[in-house]
Amino acid sequence: MKTCSCGDHAHHAATFSRREIIQMGTVGVVGSSLLPLFRSTKVLAQATVDPLNTADACIFVKLAGAPSHMDTFSVKEGSWTPDDWDVQQSGEIRLSNRLFPNLLGQVDKFSIIHSVQAWVPVHAVGQYWIDTSQDFNAALAAERPALGAVVALEFQPQRGTDDVFPGFVSLISTPAVRNGFLNGMTAPFPIINGGPTSTARLIGAGGLPTLNHPRGQAAFTNFYDQLQVMDAAQRSADPPWGKAVKDYNDFYTVARGMMYNPTVSEAFLYSDAQRQAYGNTTFGDSCLVARNLIAANKGTRFVHITFGSWDHHNNVYTNLRSMGPVLDSGLAGLLADLANTPSARKGQSLLDRTLIVVMGEFGRTPPSRYGPSGLNGTQGRDHYQNVQCCLIAGGGVQGGRNIGVLNTDGSVISDPGWSHADRRGTAGPNIRMEDIGVTIYSALGINWTTEIVDTPSRRVFQYINGGPNTVYEEVRELFA
Repeated sequence: MKTCSCGDHAHHAATFSRREIIQMGTVGVVGSSLLPLFRSTKVLAQATVDPLNTADACIFVKLAGAPSHMDTFSVKEGSWTPDDWDVQQSGEIRLSNRLFPNLLGQVDKFSIIHSVQAWVPVHAVGQYWIDTSQDFNAALAAERPALGAVVALEFQPQRGTDDVFPGFVSLISTPAVRNGFLNGMTAPFPIINGGPTSTARLIGAGGLPTLNHPRGQAAFTNFYDQLQVMDAAQRSADPPWGKAVKDYNDFYTVARGMMYNPTVSEAFLYSDAQRQAYGNTTFGDSCLVARNLIAANKGTRFVHITFGSWDHHNNVYTNLRSMGPVLDSGLAGLLADLANTPSARKGQSLLDRTLIVVMGEFGRTPPSRYGPSGLNGTQGRDHYQNVQCCLIAGGGVQGGRNIGVLNTDGSVISDPGWSHADRRGTAGPNIRMEDIGVTIYSALGINWTTEIVDTPSRRVFQYINGGPNTVYEEVRELFA
């Protein structure tokens, strides 16, 4: 462990490896998500903003690999469209009934942004961008936190004794971006098992086994009490090893609180009948678990679900026929369930208070790029950064709306469809991932212009690039 000085104060930077943390006696499921950096945060400056404050939590579904926008949520019909696509319109929304029959019945619950423009058509960089709402900088990538970690940090002061769940949970796959320089309490708690389209359960019928000790509760309590006595000095308010160990101890205490807690166990239990409503897939299970975590109202504020394998350079329509209905069943089940579940706020459902964002890292090449078939030589589509789409629901979003207009084959954004279409500079008139990030922060009541000074590089970390002077904006048209 080392001590370094940043600005006018000193702080400790832990250098424990994951193996060392485990060897030090981490228990429970939370301990597995600890990262080696635990740091304080010091806010430098922020502008006066008026967040929407319409949501209490966010579920972010990352469609890793980048789905074909003009074949899915920004569907465009032409000679390239398969005969079985059966494109139907409900209100303003047009979708393929072959892919999204359940979502077509719930268009009042979500809207679609068609005018999103990615920065780069590169998977790793694009996924980093949507995980963080930050540009990729190799020198800073390791220290920057995921958007979900920032959300967890913002809600930490509100956590009470009943808030036993981690603030940031990731399902199906561990996100490439985690908590960076932020404290260990903001690290994502991963639940990983199988691929999204598999029929395997995300969590076994018995729930998470690591919520219980193999020797029983009495033996565990005895071990834990002995550890408290032996390690009392390091568990004091002012441990000899400093703040880093105090952060570790706080996280350890939360892990202890999750064990043998019936509320925690219940959130990770679901029946086969419940699975059926979400499509009987691992992705459907992840949506169901996300719903349970939000409904429990025990501290989880951001759930990150990874649904991968959308990189369809080959056989795009064959792949979409198998993957689209999986996304449809899970997402439609989540929307319906949240809409029918009351929230802690009188007169509002969980959907009213939960923002749901579904998007990939960029779009796919439009039919005009190719010959008469509208597809490449392997019946697929390649990377395209000029246009992508985003489905967004709940958390105050008004359903049934289209934001932005594309041309006939989805290759050009004809009208960004929002009030900042006159924006100049590199950001330009179209909606960027940073604008989606601003919208998420705003819906959750977070000041997106916040800046933090005490980073490992000593460079200021801005929630959204530009800090108090950011050019990025909320997509308020979704909420009006």
